Amino acid sequence: MPIELKVARTAKELDDVFRLRYDVYVSEREKFSEKRATSDGRMVDSFDDLPGVANVVAYDGDVAIASFRVNKDSVVGLPSEKYFDFTDTRGLIEQSAEEANITPCIVSCSMLAIRKQWRHKRNVIFALFKTVTAVMRGWGATHIFGAASAETFPLYERFGVKAVAEEQWVESVGDRLMPVMGSFGEVFNWAFGKDKSTAKYFLPDNCRAQPETILPSQSEVLSPENDRVEKLCSVERGGISLRPGQKDFVITRLGHEGLFGKPARVTASMRALQ
Repeated sequence: MPIELKVARTAKELDDVFRLRYDVYVSEREKFSEKRATSDGRMVDSFDDLPGVANVVAYDGDVAIASFRVNKDSVVGLPSEKYFDFTDTRGLIEQSAEEANITPCIVSCSMLAIRKQWRHKRNVIFALFKTVTAVMRGWGATHIFGAASAETFPLYERFGVKAVAEEQWVESVGDRLMPVMGSFGEVFNWAFGKDKSTAKYFLPDNCRAQPETILPSQSEVLSPENDRVEKLCSVERGGISLRPGQKDFVITRLGHEGLFGKPARVTASMRALQ
């Protein structure tokens, strides 16, 4: 069964995200104080209730295995500003935006949670960050703030963000954190490379529904014999062979940007195959 990534929308999907955070941060890594978690094994905070929030979640079957939250700037600030003062950084951004005659849009990524057994499998981290990047692009992001664990900062650094101050111990988290900032353009370039056209398959501009990403295993059958592919799918990386049922011969092979499946209306979801 392929791994499926989506933006959490239903009550169950959001509940899966909150429980996943608890499992990873509290139970597994022993981070954060118990005050940040509910008595029945969920982790939530005030930034989950704001209108400009999206949680990307990855599923292996019915089990949520990874999630990542992104918040759009608001009057209450961003999650990373609970731990660090970004006033000077905001000032520089506003000055540059004024000179360029543009309106800055700052977003913040937080609550990255991946179950231990999935941290080095099937490129889950890459697909997770890529889907989050597509969400931020849809919001018109120009800059990204964050509070990264010193332990995982090298990973974030690969994605195009930089530390803006020294790391420090944060008692409420139980970890050493450092404030990071990045230009969205650099992060977007990392995620989608030279061929920016693939971004439209993660977040089509004319679709109301968020897209879903699936990560099939090599030689995995996505649709068994006599089953229909009910969603329009695009091949983002690798390739796929189309066969009539379980026959031995191949009708065609699709590569990068190849489309297959049921034709979608503008409100339908699209899937990008990794």
